[in-house]
Amino acid sequence: LLQWAVSAEQLLIGAESGEFRMVGDVDGPLTATSPPLVRPIGDFGSAQIEPIRVGLAALFAQRQGSKLREILFTQAAQDYQAPDRSILSGHLLETGTIVQMAYAKEPTPIVWMVRSEGVLLGLTYERQEQILAWHRHTMGGGGLVESVWTIPHPTKNAWQTWLVVRRTIGGSTTRYVEYLD
Repeated sequence: LLQWAVSAEQLLIGAESGEFRMVGDVDGPLTATSPPLVRPIGDFGSAQIEPIRVGLAALFAQRQGSKLREILFTQAAQDYQAPDRSILSGHLLETGTIVQMAYAKEPTPIVWMVRSEGVLLGLTYERQEQILAWHRHTMGGGGLVESVWTIPHPTKNAWQTWLVVRRTIGGSTTRYVEYLD
């Protein structure tokens, strides 16, 4: 079952059973006369969550949503690798799973993730500087995050992160659109 596809060095495909790359005949370009070849590059399995592309890398949630993997072609191995980028922060994904992701490119590159029970996670991700820093954000007033997305800031060289937050106030449940600036 196909879960996602993203263009990187090649077309990367996430399926329930594993990860694949699509290439032209004999690793050449795709053309009208060369049918595409689909080759396996991982067997972790992917969740049905849109991956985040950063440069030539793609960050994707593993099938159960309890791990975040980075898939990237490495020159040293001359192959694709998909290391677990949540391995040192696995405790952040013990009680909930990733259900949505968004990427704020500037001023600090952060991958935002919504966990299944409404917790907002962030991963400061600067691949070239080898920075991977996880952080958890709780909403004041007992708010639960239901959705996250990012847009370019209208006047700054930055991105805004927008959230749908569910809050119960005076016994009534209401959803608010909020943003981090």
